[in-house]
Amino acid sequence: MDNNILLEFLRGLVDKLKQDQIEDIDEAAETLQMAQNHLALIYQDYEAEEAPAGAEMLRELMMEALQLMFLGIDEIFTFLESGELSHLEQGLAMAEEGDDIMTSIRHSVENDQQWSDSAQVG
Repeated sequence: MDNNILLEFLRGLVDKLKQDQIEDIDEAAETLQMAQNHLALIYQDYEAEEAPAGAEMLRELMMEALQLMFLGIDEIFTFLESGELSHLEQGLAMAEEGDDIMTSIRHSVENDQQWSDSAQVG
């Protein structure tokens, strides 16, 4: 699941949960669980492999972003159990922070690639 798609899903879900407009809570919970499983698999891949030389910081940031998104979903599950709205806000904030980190990584990599391509001597 693309992080932007996941974030948009979470935003919509949080809005609907706040307004008590979820028709099938089990389906929403199943989708959240699938998203967490996907995030955990990606995290495990990053954890299992060494970062290329010079990319250690990007690897650590990506792992942090994945963890924030995973924990954000945990907060939404906590809301489903407790009904406390603060968990929705906290969960969405964590997911947004994770998305911000992923977006920063993407821009960093794209800018570095553009610089590298323009700096080649040929």
